[in-house]
Amino acid sequence: MTKHTREATADALGARWTHATDLLAHEAVVFGRSGLGPFERQRSIRRIQALERVARRAMSDYRQALERELRPS
Repeated sequence: MTKHTREATADALGARWTHATDLLAHEAVVFGRSGLGPFERQRSIRRIQALERVARRAMSDYRQALERELRPS
């Protein structure tokens, strides 16, 4: 994970966003499987919600980095 998003490049932040969405997609597949018990379903729901927050933050950081790189010096 990138600790200092202001110093990170757009490429690194784009990779972070891609990784977050990949994890989110994987968890959605796990959630969609039949046969999960109530505890596993609740765990999956909480994980999806957390991953959605991570993905939104990663996309925001990525957009800001792109804007910084495109801004004329």
